[in-house]
Amino acid sequence: MERRRREFEAAKTVAEEEARTNFREVSSAVEHISFSPMAAARAAWREENFARQRAHAEAAQATAREKERVLEEEWAPLFAQHREQARVKREDEAAAQREVNEAMLRMQQWEVDAMAHEDAASEVFARNAEAECRRREQLPLPADVLAAKEVFVAEHIAEQNCLHEQKLKHKELERTRLAQLEACKEREYREWKEQIRTARCWQRKTQQEGSSDPFCGHSGHL
Repeated sequence: MERRRREFEAAKTVAEEEARTNFREVSSAVEHISFSPMAAARAAWREENFARQRAHAEAAQATAREKERVLEEEWAPLFAQHREQARVKREDEAAAQREVNEAMLRMQQWEVDAMAHEDAASEVFARNAEAECRRREQLPLPADVLAAKEVFVAEHIAEQNCLHEQKLKHKELERTRLAQLEACKEREYREWKEQIRTARCWQRKTQQEGSSDPFCGHSGHL
């Protein structure tokens, strides 16, 4: 980069030197021509301006050529290298993602196979257990087991009979309680009717001295 800058400065210096040389040549030529001083000055100014513009144009062209060269020689390789690195990075990321997806698929397949194996083992165990139960059902029971079974059945029957008797007694007690309750209610009702009848007879007797109440002594009218 420093070498290119020096080359650019050298080209610019050469262009300026050529412009000054041209200006001196023009000035020398103007001196041999019989112009007025004002005309000679104007001609010199025009030539100097022209030389300056040409030097600026040559410097601009040199700058443009330098930019194009830098873009072609430096930035183009860097850009290509960057694109290549980006491509490699994308390929690496895609490969890593494929590995992750494949690992997940393998894990899912392993789970499916493990569940299928467990289901098959459970089915085999259920069939073996059912066959063992049928085999044991066909075997004769030992004497002590039969005796214990009979004792258990007898105790169960006795317990059920006891519960049944307790239920019957409870029902009988409930019927007796309800009957006593109804009798008590009937007795209280009759006593209330007798009190009402007595109160009415006494009231009429006090209101009508000497008259007889045809309803007195007949509780059936209430």
